[in-house]
This record gives sequence, structure tokens and C-alpha cells, in this order.
Amino acid sequence: MESTTRLILPEVIQSLEQNPQALLSLTDELHPADLADLAIALPSELAQKLLMVLPIELSARLLESCEEEQRGTLFTQLASKELETAAAITDDMAPDDRADLYANLDDELRQKLLARLNEEESRDIRQLLSYADDTAGALLTAGFVGLAAEA
Repeated sequence: MESTTRLILPEVIQSLEQNPQALLSLTDELHPADLADLAIALPSELAQKLLMVLPIELSARLLESCEEEQRGTLFTQLASKELETAAAITDDMAPDDRADLYANLDDELRQKLLARLNEEESRDIRQLLSYADDTAGALLTAGFVGLAAEA
């Protein structure tokens, strides 16, 4: 655990238990990787609360900063209790990170989440999940960068 995380962990726990909205001022300048360290250091119930209190975009960056196994565990725990919040968070994730996360979910949970996404996002995830792990397609992303031709 990073020193920043270790220093503010007691305050974060207290905020989550007593006044979750106060957490925003404690964490507003933290990098998503530091937030991920905090989430991993918290008991699972408080980690879920952290993901629910943070703005959706920040929760998405937090999950993207976690190791794959930790991301899956945090997300599955959240999705089992707060499916709508979980779907909203994944909707804000990078397409490849989202597809990797969905690939590790059980079929029932994956289908419930896909049903809550818009048609385009759901289609992109299904397409990325259709590629075998050891293929180039599994490394693709649905996002792209467009560059204007030089004049």
C-alpha cells in the first residue's frame, strides 16, 4: 500500500461510515491508482460504498487502475448489490477494459449488465468477447482515433 493511501485510509473509513459525501473532498486530488489502492485496502462493503459515492467517471478510472483480479472482485461485489450503478460505471470505462471485465463475469451477471447498456455499447462488448484470448482480435478496442489528412 502506498504511503498516501496508508495516511488517509483511517479518514476514508470514517467518512464512508459516517458521512460518505465528505469523502469527495478527501479524495478529490487523488490519482485513480491511489483510489484503487484505497479500494483494495478497504473491507469489501466499504469498497462498494466508495464506488457508489465517487462520481461514475472516477469509479470507472478506479476500476481501470486495478489489477484484473481485484477489478473483477470489486466489480462483482458491487454489481450483485447495485446493478444499475455497476452498469453505469462500465459504460464509462474504456471499451477494452470493459470487455476484459465482462469476460471474467459469470454468464448470468454479464447478460444482466449487457441488457442495461445501450445497443451500441452492448454490441461492441459482445464483438470483443467473441475473439479467443490468444488472438489479435482479443487485443482490439472498439475505440478509435481519427486524424485529419495534412493539407
